[in-house]
Amino acid sequence: TMVAVNKNTGETIWKSESLSDISGYCSPVLIQRDNLQLIISVIGNYVICVNAENGEIFWKFAYTEIDNPMMGGDINPVTPLVVGNEIFITSGYNHVGIMLQMAEDYKSVSMKWKTETLDVHHGGVVTIDGYIYGANYTSIRKGNWTCLEWETGDVKYEEKWNAKGSIITSEGLLICYDEIKGYVALVEATPEKFAIKSEFKIEHGK
Repeated sequence: TMVAVNKNTGETIWKSESLSDISGYCSPVLIQRDNLQLIISVIGNYVICVNAENGEIFWKFAYTEIDNPMMGGDINPVTPLVVGNEIFITSGYNHVGIMLQMAEDYKSVSMKWKTETLDVHHGGVVTIDGYIYGANYTSIRKGNWTCLEWETGDVKYEEKWNAKGSIITSEGLLICYDEIKGYVALVEATPEKFAIKSEFKIEHGK
């Protein structure tokens, strides 16, 4: 399921056990917890947590058993969003987003809540001050900009702006880029509304 190699020599350091699953498209995230380095990732059917020292799979969570999407179920392109022992997973294609809670020893996980509103297709998801922001999936070329409360999954807003796209944060603000028209917007990180402060269109390089 996962392999570690020496970046200088290419030598194999470890191989995890096989879960007999297909690969996903997301980039894994490396987190430090106590004296452990943990790798959180999403493969075809599972969310997994792997000990970076030796490849031991601490836990696996059957994502597609919660809700198996009609299409795109093996893609899972969005890197997990981790705060403390909580992990938000989203993958587009009308597949539910889920909040997972790791146990104190990191050896198990449970689902805290799920959402049918924020299913990020591509472009990532961010969190600021207890809220999650991203663009959801309504079709291959369309989606709305959305805010959820981190603790509960409650939807604070779902608003249209050009098209779905990618999102990052900088200095407490959101920077959003729509994937069709090429507009970039600077947006206030508020759960009240999708509050655009300024925007411009990228005219070159498409």
